[in-house]
Amino acid sequence: MDPILHTPKFVRRQSAFLFTSILAASALFIPTAAALSKRLSVHCKNLAKGVMFNRKRSPEIVLAFMVNIPWMAPGKHWSDDETCSYMAMALTIAVDISLNKLIVPSPSDALSGIHVGRPPSDCISARKALDLDGFQDVDPDSTFGRRLLRRRERIWLALFTLDRG
Repeated sequence: MDPILHTPKFVRRQSAFLFTSILAASALFIPTAAALSKRLSVHCKNLAKGVMFNRKRSPEIVLAFMVNIPWMAPGKHWSDDETCSYMAMALTIAVDISLNKLIVPSPSDALSGIHVGRPPSDCISARKALDLDGFQDVDPDSTFGRRLLRRRERIWLALFTLDRG
């Protein structure tokens, strides 16, 4: 996560699921917060069910599913383990909101021109990407806009790495 972008205020505004997931993961490392950690984890599961049921979509929701995966205890039976369903939901949402597509023009100067020779179906315009994320009033060429676009790229790369791991 980008520490400049993903402030508590930004994360809370974008996704209660991600905010609660971060709190639950953080509480695991506080020796005296076992009860709080348990309650936050249960609340995360309820939020995850709500996200799935209501078909919520955003890059922060993808991050929330990813944040929860490393802290899941394995089930007694393969069907008790929620890791696969969380990974599947993260991948499904990521593809639905086009995180897998190259952003044109690239928000990273080092990657300018990377889309040359690629089919248009593998690309998404910077404006469209911001619109999908609910940032219609943000200019893709602004510092904030470029940071938002780079977050999409980072989330996709982290999801790819988590999936392969």
